[in-house]
Amino acid sequence: MRGSAAPARSAAGSGARFDHDLTVIVNKALEKEPGRRYPGVAALDEDVARYLDGRPILAAPRAPPT
Repeated sequence: MRGSAAPARSAAGSGARFDHDLTVIVNKALEKEPGRRYPGVAALDEDVARYLDGRPILAAPRAPPT
């Protein structure tokens, strides 16, 4: 992972999106099925860096079962 610290975030506004994004990243990294996980450390690193920079992450949240 990159050595940058997380930017300060306010409780209002985009803070909830960041918390959701971090949950999506962690859930994708911990998926039981290998095909649903990040393909490698570089992909996980990229999403964490995007999260820390305040940019949209590449991982999509898992759709709930129908």
